[in-house]
Amino acid sequence: QTMQPPAGIIIVVASAFFADGGAMPGTDINATHNSRGLGAPFPEFPATHSADSTDGILTASSETASLHYDFGQEQTINQIRLWNYHGAAYGLEGNGRGAKDIRIYWSNEKSAFNEVWHDSWELLTAFTAARAPADGAVGPYGEEHTFDEQTCRFIRLQIDTNYGGENVGLAEVQFIDVTAQP
Repeated sequence: QTMQPPAGIIIVVASAFFADGGAMPGTDINATHNSRGLGAPFPEFPATHSADSTDGILTASSETASLHYDFGQEQTINQIRLWNYHGAAYGLEGNGRGAKDIRIYWSNEKSAFNEVWHDSWELLTAFTAARAPADGAVGPYGEEHTFDEQTCRFIRLQIDTNYGGENVGLAEVQFIDVTAQP
């Protein structure tokens, strides 16, 4: 069941996932933006997130990935909330699979949505994501990154490294216009 997002959270209408070897069976790019894995005290932040791998995306055999999100129309964005992949264990088979170094790109060109290295992708920001707790369902976690305001239709998260596992993943992302929050 998908929860209704609070004010300021931008609805994602489509998403695409690119990684050598594809996605681990049972994981899905759509799970990274449907709020299904979020728990108490959502919609407050931070919130718990399920350790179930079906509530996120995980590469099948790659330590890098590109996640593309389409807002359906141009939106103003200036913040991302991220719940890193954690699994149900500490170490390489659990939270070691979480994304570490992430670059965020934006575009308004429809053709960019299905191409990782399309000429229209512009770097918006880059950051090092925090390693998730071994079981994020135990207590609230998550992180927020604020950046210069950008009006765009498409966002690309380029995951360049992880915390040591053989694959990489994310549990949940939210894209936000903080000026639209009450």
